[in-house]
Amino acid sequence: NGRTIDDTHTYSIPDSDQFLFWPPTTHDSRVLEHSEKYINLKSDDLKLLYVWGHSWEFGDSTRWNNMIKFCEAMGKAEDIWSVGHREFTEYILAIRDLEWDINEVRNPNSRITIWIKHGNQTMKLKPGQTRAF
Repeated sequence: NGRTIDDTHTYSIPDSDQFLFWPPTTHDSRVLEHSEKYINLKSDDLKLLYVWGHSWEFGDSTRWNNMIKFCEAMGKAEDIWSVGHREFTEYILAIRDLEWDINEVRNPNSRITIWIKHGNQTMKLKPGQTRAF
């Protein structure tokens, strides 16, 4: 798994289809600067807090303890999905594959459930499911 190391300090989904070259939000050494801000973020758009680092860097007890605090905070948030790069990429690709019609949307994916918002309604689209609105 490759990646760039050009931190963006933003939570936008990268536009690129080059998923291995998505720029991360931040390095783990600065993760606490983003945790509360991300948890309190109010947006109808899908957002991403993409943290990168190396396991050998956690030999520093401060860095290790900061990562524990970060993981605990994210784990307590009910509306945050903690996921790896591969699973997130698969989800983005599944979103792009949704089939939209004037009055309905269909999830053609055979294994990924998608959440969408239409107006004020949040809908769960199971694999193969079509929802009218």
